[in-house]
Amino acid sequence: MEFLAQTRSNEELEIVFPDSVLQSAGWDLFEKWGASGANAVDCVSFAIMKRYAMRKAFTFDDHFRAPGFEILKR
Repeated sequence: MEFLAQTRSNEELEIVFPDSVLQSAGWDLFEKWGASGANAVDCVSFAIMKRYAMRKAFTFDDHFRAPGFEILKR
């Protein structure tokens, strides 16, 4: 909970909520990447990352590799 509180109060971070366009793009990506093990939430994240031209993800979820994202792990 402390991590979430710090994230929400950090002015250097932007929290992006999916709109209908991003949600639709995520579903389209789910058709493409669902078989690799990515779930619908992962695919909405992929859509957000594509919109913002992000190539790296801080995640423990290896499903982000399939569409070509680099995974940063601590």
